Amino acid sequence: MIIPLCLASQADMFLQIEEINSPESIKLPVGSTITFKSSKYSDQWQKGRIKEIIYDGNTIIFDHTFMPLNEIEKIKIINFGGQAIGYALEAFGVSWLSLGALAELTNVGDENNLSAQNLIIGATAIGTGFLIQKVSGNKVYTNNKTHRFRLIDLRFSVEGQ
Repeated sequence: MIIPLCLASQADMFLQIEEINSPESIKLPVGSTITFKSSKYSDQWQKGRIKEIIYDGNTIIFDHTFMPLNEIEKIKIINFGGQAIGYALEAFGVSWLSLGALAELTNVGDENNLSAQNLIIGATAIGTGFLIQKVSGNKVYTNNKTHRFRLIDLRFSVEGQ
């Protein structure tokens, strides 16, 4: 009972990714893990779990470091559904080709297990899975003219208390 109340105290502070001139936004609360590029290390992706958001200082505290919001240039959001479907299709294609090759090597039955049709099915499944992962696996948001990163504090506070 106490743990949900402790988490609820931070539940109204978000890192928000907004698309300019669009009402839709992505809210990342405290406890979310994000992958980002900063202006200091623009050549490498960093990953961190948001431990705390300091609204007045416009700063995000991660497990390993802290970062002012204006230093974050890009945020990568991972689409786990797209990645899972892609991996499943790739695994199916590899399994299809592996079992066909194994059946061909052991000469089970009189039919050709590595026919052109079976090769096309396996290769198409692998290619489609790879394409799905690349197209829908990750979405990168850049803090520029099309997107904006903001810290949002929706907690109710009374002045003087």
